[in-house]
Amino acid sequence: MIGIRLPKVVFSIEGFSVFLLTLTVFVTAGTPGFNAFYFSLGFVILLGVISFVFHRKAFVKNKMVPVYLVISLFVAFSFLSLLWSPNTGKAMARFGHIFVSSLFGIVMMNLLNQHHFVESLRLGLILGIGYVLVMSVAELITNPYVYRVTGSAENSNLLGLLIISGFLILINPLMKPGVVTWICGLSALLFATIFTGSRKTLLIWPAILLYLYIVSQKKRRSIASKIVVLIAFALVFTVILLYGELIVDSIINITSVNRLVAALRGEEASVRIRSMLIVEGIELWKEHPILGAGPDQFMFLSSFQLYSHNNYIELLSTAGILGFMIYFSVILLILRRAALGSSKAIRNYVFLCVALILIFDFFVVTYYSKYHWLLLSVLAYSAYSSSEGSSKGGEYHETTISSVDEVD
Repeated sequence: MIGIRLPKVVFSIEGFSVFLLTLTVFVTAGTPGFNAFYFSLGFVILLGVISFVFHRKAFVKNKMVPVYLVISLFVAFSFLSLLWSPNTGKAMARFGHIFVSSLFGIVMMNLLNQHHFVESLRLGLILGIGYVLVMSVAELITNPYVYRVTGSAENSNLLGLLIISGFLILINPLMKPGVVTWICGLSALLFATIFTGSRKTLLIWPAILLYLYIVSQKKRRSIASKIVVLIAFALVFTVILLYGELIVDSIINITSVNRLVAALRGEEASVRIRSMLIVEGIELWKEHPILGAGPDQFMFLSSFQLYSHNNYIELLSTAGILGFMIYFSVILLILRRAALGSSKAIRNYVFLCVALILIFDFFVVTYYSKYHWLLLSVLAYSAYSSSEGSSKGGEYHETTISSVDEVD
């Protein structure tokens, strides 16, 4: 029977902590300064300290300790880099973001790895994504002629990235996504693609199609399922044949597609500016190749007074090759664990998400973003918990879009 998997939140301190932190990542995304997220994180950390006093052995046995150590090393390096930052005020403000986001990542990784509150995570995601979508629709209703919707995120690119991150977490095999999850998630992605105007939302579609193709190859399909697929392809082909011109015109009129076409033609100013920012970033890195210029110093030293819009350039210019290597070691550890010890479903999933992260990093600065660390936390949990399950003979179900959400 096809239904909806209702999130079952474990009513415990840890389960509520996972739910609260996940929800506030989305709700407070567009709120500057200290907001509910910081108070929530502080509350969760206080509870975590109390729990640590009584469960020290569990932490010592935690296989994710190397990841925690690398993250802590990056935070320590960022703190030391305040010493040589030309603009100490900007550097301290950015270090605050780095510290909070990294600490959030460690807390979420530990909560998920120790207690496996997947349902709490799911509920936080559903309500969080629902909130940003409702606020975006409200903006459209209020101003139907808005060029690019920003919603509660107050930034169209951030809104697109929030929806993308939420979708990627929801399709995690450990979440056992089914038809309803996929339909709702893809609908949210379609909304982001059409209304945010963010070109990054276009990049995820080919990646998702490739992922679905790879996952679908794991089993032999029954004759009935093959017939269904053939009928679906026939219907799509018929629609394209009859309404192809209208479909193409509609796609071209989507803001994100318009902006991508303009960028490819060299007609958009933002692309030229980003290219010049990359050149400036490389020159700045050459001046401080090992240790970098310090947190957020690219914006201070750049002639454009902007951040670099490129995670690689931002890290190289502000943290040098040393900080760059420390930061990306976190992703390398997750990849290594997924490649060596995870189930096939988790391995495919982690590779998909990491590939998208590395691609998006060419167009946005993510290393201190909360939504980015939420995704990294889930990837680390997936890789390490799957490894533990495999080593103990545990079973991890590989789910595809053909599975369904069941009523529990």
